[in-house]
Amino acid sequence: RLLDSTAALAAASTPEEVTRAILDEGMRSLGATSGVVVALNPEGDKLGIVDSHGYPREALETWATFPLDADLPLALAARDEIVVSVETPEELTARYPGLPSGTGSLLALPLSAVDSVLGAVGFSFATPRTFSEAELDFAEALVRQSGQALERALLLAAEHAARTRAEELVELANALSDAVTPSDVVRAARDQLLGRLGATAVGVYVPGGNGVGLELVDADESEFGSDAAHRRLSLDSASPVTTSVRERRAVWIDTDDKWASSANSESWLATRGVQGLGAVPLVVDRRLVGALVVGYERGGEIGEDDREIVESVGTRAAQALERASLMEREQEARVSAETASRRTRRLQSITQDLAAAPGSQEVAEIVVREAAAAVSADAVVLFALEHPDGPDVLAAVGTEESTLTSELTQAVAESALTGSLVVADDRPAADLAASTLATAAERSGLQAAVCVPVGVGPRILGALLVGHRSRVRLTVDDTALLQTIARIGAQALERSRLYDDEQRLRRRTERIQVMTQALSGALTQRDVAEVAIDALMLGTGADGAAVSIVLEDRQVQRKLASRGYDPEAQQTWVEIPLAEPTPGNRALTTGRMVFYGTFAALAADFPEAATRMRVTAHESFLFIPLASAGRTRGLAIISFTETVLLTGEDRTFVGLLASQVAQALDRARSFESERTIAETLQRSVLPASLPAVANVQLAARYLPGTQEVDVGGDWFDAILLPSGRVGLAVGDVVGKGVQSAATMAQLRNALRAFALDQMKPSSTISRLNRLTEAISESAFATVVYAVIDPVAGICRYTSAGHPPPLLLRPDGRAEYLEGGRGLPLGASTNARYRQETVELPVGSIVIFYTDGLVERRTESIDEGLERLRRAAETAPGNPERLVDHVLEALVGDAGRRDDIALLAVRLLAVTPGPLELDLPSGPRSLDLVRDALRTWLDSAPVTMSESHDIVLATWEACANAVEHPDGTESDTFAVRAELEDSSVLVTVTDRGRWHEETARPDRGLGIQLIRAVMSSVEIDTGESGTRVRLEKALANRGAPAP
Repeated sequence: RLLDSTAALAAASTPEEVTRAILDEGMRSLGATSGVVVALNPEGDKLGIVDSHGYPREALETWATFPLDADLPLALAARDEIVVSVETPEELTARYPGLPSGTGSLLALPLSAVDSVLGAVGFSFATPRTFSEAELDFAEALVRQSGQALERALLLAAEHAARTRAEELVELANALSDAVTPSDVVRAARDQLLGRLGATAVGVYVPGGNGVGLELVDADESEFGSDAAHRRLSLDSASPVTTSVRERRAVWIDTDDKWASSANSESWLATRGVQGLGAVPLVVDRRLVGALVVGYERGGEIGEDDREIVESVGTRAAQALERASLMEREQEARVSAETASRRTRRLQSITQDLAAAPGSQEVAEIVVREAAAAVSADAVVLFALEHPDGPDVLAAVGTEESTLTSELTQAVAESALTGSLVVADDRPAADLAASTLATAAERSGLQAAVCVPVGVGPRILGALLVGHRSRVRLTVDDTALLQTIARIGAQALERSRLYDDEQRLRRRTERIQVMTQALSGALTQRDVAEVAIDALMLGTGADGAAVSIVLEDRQVQRKLASRGYDPEAQQTWVEIPLAEPTPGNRALTTGRMVFYGTFAALAADFPEAATRMRVTAHESFLFIPLASAGRTRGLAIISFTETVLLTGEDRTFVGLLASQVAQALDRARSFESERTIAETLQRSVLPASLPAVANVQLAARYLPGTQEVDVGGDWFDAILLPSGRVGLAVGDVVGKGVQSAATMAQLRNALRAFALDQMKPSSTISRLNRLTEAISESAFATVVYAVIDPVAGICRYTSAGHPPPLLLRPDGRAEYLEGGRGLPLGASTNARYRQETVELPVGSIVIFYTDGLVERRTESIDEGLERLRRAAETAPGNPERLVDHVLEALVGDAGRRDDIALLAVRLLAVTPGPLELDLPSGPRSLDLVRDALRTWLDSAPVTMSESHDIVLATWEACANAVEHPDGTESDTFAVRAELEDSSVLVTVTDRGRWHEETARPDRGLGIQLIRAVMSSVEIDTGESGTRVRLEKALANRGAPAP
């Protein structure tokens, strides 16, 4: 029997299956009529029935749970871990009077595993019975195995529950991670708690918009939202939710005592039969983001597992809720910002339109048009209220003036004079004005109307009526937009109608100040002209303007800039002789303004000039001389498409502008003159050409800055030294203008003189540094000086604070020469300099440059140096093409804030002279050609592979020259080999014709072979013979010297 029981227990995998097996096997083996299994609760103080068989239901309800210390057989067996047997009814009554009668005998056994008590098992028998030792041993063995089986099943069940909970939490986490709104978060939490834990009501609260309470999210969907009192909670109110929020702890109400002690519990208990409730604060980094409330229909205490799950859901929901709330607020802010931006752009557009409107009529039309568009109104009317005959319609859209009733006009006027916005729609009238307006509007066919006062300060200039023919309620934002349109419209009306002297003077003074500031930054005469045109057109409302300068040496006035005229008109004004009769020349001659209010008057005085000016289609012209320091520097012209009258104040204003412009032209002319002098001085000392040096190629470029008027002090030089070496220098004098250029010239000339003494570069720079202080106490410069020995392939260099030269090796690798560094010239009289030496293989290129090539204000110097390195690595080997490539890559067409000097030197190979052979046309000559050519190539900068290709191709060409398939006799053939730039050229000449290109058993396809190994092949055949020109491009960048 025990083996059968063991097998039955082993087959049981759940706690329920184990308890069922215990009862079945025990009752069957012992002959019991009923049995019960009780389990110890987690707290270890109570026992509860988990399975039974054979007992009446009412008996089970009485003893469903009982204390561990109760005077009962099952409690005693579990508590003392002993077997309790009662063999007769009398003994049962005597020992346990509380138990019901009717049982003949009883056996209670502890249910334990290892060191822990799990509960107890009880068996009842119908008749008295004396338990044998064998039966007791069997019973003890059975419950011992049962305890182990139950413990195993409980562990498996716990593991399964934990795994299920983990999966549910992962599912929740995924759902929460996908949530983008607080409603999404709430739905994810509800699905988890309602579906998984059997909750019957779930709600999530968030802080209210006023920051003093809590609001239920998606109240219509939440079970708690059915009670209006639960939708909004004051933090000061008494409820489980507010308590959890205030005390930052979970609140659980799951017993009658707790419900009784909880304030306002009745409303929560009424929610769908809630018997148990938990409230969990949602906190992220100590910040309250909400609260989670969960209700259960089942009574009794809410288990720790359920509490942990709810609190875990709350923790995850809090983070998701904060993220979703932030995203929602961000979205709301974005929408609000976009709406505000659209309205701001609309207002800016309206403001611009109003500013450009020349009169009150145009202003009024803009106001009504924009007001109608702003709120999709059916009718908009702008009234003027200062008219002596009563309200006057300035402009209207959507309605005719004749259709406006006097009743509506009067109602609008009375509403506007209140100084407040009056709204009349389907809502009850706020006051008498709103009621009167609503009645008048309805009689005019408008179901909704708004009257907006149009005024400046306390003064009411007019009224804006905005109406809809259907029932519409405008939002607060809509009415605010209408008020803004009315306000800026009133200002525009005020400007257009009431420009008094003080206002005009203030605005014109501001324009003069703005122009003066702009002129201070104008460095060229053209810049000055552009600023002058802006100021003149804005200050006078002119439709066109032009500025010319007087060129005294040529006796002409030349146009610098113009605006507001067709290109055809501008072409006729490019240059005008000063002797030609024009209104502009009259102004220049007299030094006074010349004004023509009409084109006819101008044409009467200057018919020839009028012929050119007619294409402008302008009516009024003002010619303004630009004089400074007693000399007329130029002429300004403003013109208008319509006839205008210029007051004395207008002319005074224009005169002030002209005076400022003339002084600015004078300064700009001086600046340009100084720049020209500096450029001339600078270019006069820069080498016109670079010296021709054996085995060396040189290339240089100088680019002045384009974004400043003053010329910098960048320079370069190449000096052929008596020893056959070459000295190279690139420098940069700090500062701009003539002084900088003069200092540069002195330093350059001094360096040339010092270089010819053939001292070390470090000694040369030291002498130059001492000279710098003698030139000027403030002189400060950087320079790099290098001496290159092309025969030895050695470069010795010293840098005085200058950017490092860039060495480009024959294999294409580029590296900066960081050695030989010292202080800039002029930094210290006692500065010491050292030189650095670097070997230059044939084909090496060294690039010298000034900081203008690599410096940018928006990036570090390292980025500029890296750009230069990359450009050099991809540049052609020829120095001329290299410097152009570098400038295009680093500068291109962009403006230059500084001068740029760039010098590149390439070391060439020492070249053998050309090889020339004139040989008899015979097979023996082919060996002579091969040997002579190999010997010649040994002294050329070619690789073994290149040498082999050249010899093979030349041998094949000579073989064809010797063998003439057409039978023509040829006495001799000639071979010439020479080095040219980066290629070897071989020319084979004979007096016959080559045979066709066919395969030969002794040599193969000769011409095809030649083409395969050479870079290019040219064959010229004529009456006098055949000339073959073979070229092999060399991989080495260093070309031999010519």
